[in-house]
Amino acid sequence: MIRSLKADHLSFMKFGDGFISSIAMSFLITTPGGVSIYAMGDSAIFMDLQLFGQLYRPQVGLIPVGGFPGYFTEMSPREAALVADWLGVGLAVPIHYVDNPENGEIFRQICRQTAPQVKVQILEPGQDLVLEPRPEIEPGCPDNESE
Repeated sequence: MIRSLKADHLSFMKFGDGFISSIAMSFLITTPGGVSIYAMGDSAIFMDLQLFGQLYRPQVGLIPVGGFPGYFTEMSPREAALVADWLGVGLAVPIHYVDNPENGEIFRQICRQTAPQVKVQILEPGQDLVLEPRPEIEPGCPDNESE
């Protein structure tokens, strides 16, 4: 299942002689095994991320910790560590940091200090991330409620 959620960043591209723009989106992906992954894209920090953590309780966060050359940096590693804590993820994968290859490790170090419950896994390009299915959820938990 995929649910689209709000993101907070500039979203535009050059098209012919002008520009086109759209609503910034992020995605909550639930695998058939029940693993919940929040893919933030290149979102900046904003308070709704706390709410997303409370409502959806993602297990894995794909969290931007930098930017791309020539573009705005959406989130610093320090902001990203705060977001990992807000989301309540057990595993955070730093993304979106081509501008500074050290940002993934900086993010890991900050998480160790400010969100020690979050494991950080830095992936190399092309590397796979294997996730175990989510354990059964107890009856009455918000995750079991139908929408």
